[in-house]
Amino acid sequence: MKKITIYVLCALALASGLVSCSDMLDTDSTRQVFDPELNSKSDSVFYAFGIMQAIQELADQYYYQNEMRGDLVTTTESTDDNLRALANYSADTSNKYDSIYRYYKVINNCNYYLAHRDTALYSGNINVTINEYAAVLAFRAWAYLQAARIYGKIPYITEPLTTISQINNSNYAEKSLYDIAASESAQLEAIKSRYGSLNVPTFASNAVAAGTTNFGTTKQFNPATCFVVMNVILGELYLEMGEYEKAAKCYFDHLNENAGYVLTNYHDWISSDKYPEDYDAASSGSQNSAYRNNSLLWGSNIFTSGALPRDVITYIPMAVNYTRGTVTSIPEAYGYAYYSTGTESDLIRVKRPNSCPEQKNIQIVPSKEYKTLADTATFYYYRTITGSVVKGKNSVTYKNLGDARANLVYSDPDSLYTWVTKPSNGNVYLYRQATVWLHLAEALNRMGYPDLAFAILKDGLQANLQNLVKGSSLQSNAYISQSSIDLLKTRIPFFADANIEKFTNESNDVNANSKKNIIGIHAHGCGVTAGSETQYQYESVVQAKMDYLNKTFGLGVSTMTDADIMNAVEDLLCDEYAMEFAFEGTRFSDLQRMARHKNESGIYGGNFGSRWFANKLAGNNPLVNLTTPENWYLPYK
Repeated sequence: MKKITIYVLCALALASGLVSCSDMLDTDSTRQVFDPELNSKSDSVFYAFGIMQAIQELADQYYYQNEMRGDLVTTTESTDDNLRALANYSADTSNKYDSIYRYYKVINNCNYYLAHRDTALYSGNINVTINEYAAVLAFRAWAYLQAARIYGKIPYITEPLTTISQINNSNYAEKSLYDIAASESAQLEAIKSRYGSLNVPTFASNAVAAGTTNFGTTKQFNPATCFVVMNVILGELYLEMGEYEKAAKCYFDHLNENAGYVLTNYHDWISSDKYPEDYDAASSGSQNSAYRNNSLLWGSNIFTSGALPRDVITYIPMAVNYTRGTVTSIPEAYGYAYYSTGTESDLIRVKRPNSCPEQKNIQIVPSKEYKTLADTATFYYYRTITGSVVKGKNSVTYKNLGDARANLVYSDPDSLYTWVTKPSNGNVYLYRQATVWLHLAEALNRMGYPDLAFAILKDGLQANLQNLVKGSSLQSNAYISQSSIDLLKTRIPFFADANIEKFTNESNDVNANSKKNIIGIHAHGCGVTAGSETQYQYESVVQAKMDYLNKTFGLGVSTMTDADIMNAVEDLLCDEYAMEFAFEGTRFSDLQRMARHKNESGIYGGNFGSRWFANKLAGNNPLVNLTTPENWYLPYK
């Protein structure tokens, strides 16, 4: 069995939940915890922040292991050798981003807390620490999930190792990803069963300053957004295990309890009711203007350095400079001088009016595969002055067609200057509301409801779907089965009487941000997909994807079965994962999970998922045969 050295975490695991007094996660520079029993509320708070700091130290490795080994980025002549080795699957244990220890540092800190936290600490009839206890369980589950995805079978340790003798005498059995997910989900379910779906700790729920950058910009973060939400990680564990209905129920619980939905405030221009009658005209109308600035609407809400992300569930906000805590190399890898000691303009090493970084400083660029996917996305239609409908990609002449989310991601793709702006803000994103919706769609599809998975892309999972039932609707775009509606009224009860109001649009006015407006994931990237006039129709889009898979892999499918439809829809979801989460550090894990489930389904043979996985990553020219699942994992010692 492979051996892992887990260092004694003196300052963090034995003495303190704090980091240095200048650290962004330091909530009280005068307080240190020396009581190993962690038997007060404040002890629990400080220790939780200490675990967050360990996750900060893991952030870059987690990001690069997932993004560099995916299909959405490629290297340049300037790429660091460690990153290049990850990208071509030649990394070994000497690679600076191949340290399983960083995962176990988080795990060991969690184990220490879980072993010493007094879960019976009450104030009156209120348990004052159980939320933090659950949050630490969620931290550990997240760390174990990532480590197992990256390294395959790994030692499973649930007790804190605090002495050298414990480490030297340890001989823990290795567990597979499935077994680890099963163990961690069981512990989370036990807490959920007893206490319900616990919220993250709310001791500091308001935005606080994380410090000022060297060029004078104040960065804010929300401490509550640093925690992993129980239902979100539990759903992901079940999704990895193939327990699809359990996963869907967890995601429903999260969305129902938090009124979570995809907001349209990224793009004020998406509603057909709001289009200028002549969209191609040289007009300064609000919708035309909003469309021209759609990248700002997308980015300013999530990815700018000074903004608090609106749809982010969990992220890792890195320090603003080297004196304020743990920093990240990710912006620099994309060409951005986030830790510059110069002026604000130095954040981006200006070389052109578009403010792109100097090419010599860029180590990571969008891949050809990403650009092709973004450019060929099924786009919207608009209405002309006469009221007729113009369909297709020749409708709009103002900008390049394709997925609007790519506007923030790359520009000028055919020049020497290709750049990505999304990672320039010094944050690492773990979960967004869009993650929950797409994971839910993946689970529903694998449950046998591909129409509902597609609905999450096209219309959003909102009450109007009941008007789109096949065979009972006069609308030509009706595509939902009655059995799917029944599912949403019973087992996954979005449309149950007690819940349906939460998933009903309150307004069609996308500019009314005070109103709830549920739309599809694909729609908020590509414009209007609702209605019968759009090109984005269930039957045609799914058939087109199946035709592609048929041709690429020689499947010999003439008439699609239900299993074929599910497979095609899963690939549509895979495309949407790419556009929504490109350059956020999740891609490899998404591909790996889908490949494994395709293998397990056996619809095109037991190794179809492996062939599919290898095909996705062929652009990286990997040095190993990725049709062999054993080659998907990094080595460790």
